[in-house]
Amino acid sequence: MIRHLGVLLTARCNLKCAHCLQHRHFNRDIDPALCKELLAEARRLGVVGVSFSGGEPTLYPYLNDVVEECAALSLAYSITTNGTLLDPLLEACSRHIPHHVTLSFDGVTAPAHDAIRGAGTFDRVMTTTRLLSGLGISTYAQFTMTDQMSLDAEMYDALRDRSGAERIHFVPLIQTVDTGKAGIGMQSRRLHEIKQWVQQNRERGRPFHISLGDAIIGRGEQRDAAPCGYLAGHSLFVDWDGSVALCCQTAGVAEVKNAIGSLREDDLPRLLSRRSAWVEDLKRQRVAHSRVFECDACHACLRRPSVEPAHAVQ
Repeated sequence: MIRHLGVLLTARCNLKCAHCLQHRHFNRDIDPALCKELLAEARRLGVVGVSFSGGEPTLYPYLNDVVEECAALSLAYSITTNGTLLDPLLEACSRHIPHHVTLSFDGVTAPAHDAIRGAGTFDRVMTTTRLLSGLGISTYAQFTMTDQMSLDAEMYDALRDRSGAERIHFVPLIQTVDTGKAGIGMQSRRLHEIKQWVQQNRERGRPFHISLGDAIIGRGEQRDAAPCGYLAGHSLFVDWDGSVALCCQTAGVAEVKNAIGSLREDDLPRLLSRRSAWVEDLKRQRVAHSRVFECDACHACLRRPSVEPAHAVQ
């Protein structure tokens, strides 16, 4: 059963991060009427939580409207934001308090973060995180895992202390031609090292998590053909154009075609049925080809059949 809905509200963004899968930013937004209908139908089907992302969701012109719709439907919601646009974020939070706000970081220090996101962005996201935390809103600091990321746990402790972030999340890098040009990468060996480091620090009581969808990955030797919430079938993702995609990581990316269908052409129950069949077939392929628990490159799931090793998206 689908319990979680992800919605990419807009393709707009005020930053140009080298590793962003939505880097070809343009002024495209999900239709507000379609979004409202989607939320209502999802609630009827048992969805209890919604995650809003982009682009930069605080640039969505109807953000307050969809937040108020969540309140009317008793839907918990969260927002993933770069944290640089404080006023619209605070306005949305004042309409309906989110379950949490995820703030995107690309370095535990200003030089490392600003090198990817732009001068001054580290101070701005830290200010936003501190302010939200001070208002009693749960905040998660989210870092993209790369070969270059720091594994100094005490520096993450210091960032939490300064920002008030409740948790530290790490998400896998999806390697593309653009990340290669920018010199940003993630080798499988490094990913394994990060997973071990996260697990060790969790055992020491640090609130570190490797996350994807609504699931946590990196649990020792667990063998599972559905290592994330999307592949397990617990989560559904809808792009700004109404297309239903398998995964939040690659939805809307021109190089990866993974749309199950469109809400503009089919109703949600029919798309869910089609998606379930698609996912079950994909899980069988992963088991057959020993592709279980491979989360270092989400686009590998979308190359059918899943036989060849993962490569960068071309």
